[in-house]
Amino acid sequence: MSKGWWEDGYCTAGTLDGVYYECTQYEIQTDFSAQAMLTEAVLRAVDNQAVFEALGTTTTTGYWLSDTLYAEPDQHPNKTPLEGFPNISQSIRGKPAEKIIKYWYTGEYEAYTPVYTD
Repeated sequence: MSKGWWEDGYCTAGTLDGVYYECTQYEIQTDFSAQAMLTEAVLRAVDNQAVFEALGTTTTTGYWLSDTLYAEPDQHPNKTPLEGFPNISQSIRGKPAEKIIKYWYTGEYEAYTPVYTD
């Protein structure tokens, strides 16, 4: 998250940490903990408030279409990928944040055990 938002549907060429890459998405380090901590923090804040007064808000409504967390190999800027980069997407599908949401809504604790599929 310290690098900002990156396209998750296809490759984009650019510079990352002073190095040029044809597909910067392959160079992004995946860290699901930031998304999980934000999800937990938002739910706790909502739970502790009786009334809300906000000037505006934003949230993601995307939910990745498949269970995979792997990026499709050999993507190129001029090729339409099948999977894109689910590991860097805003979607919570298959990530720890999904388990947090489930717990808050159902009370059922489920340990995070990632499933990597091809």
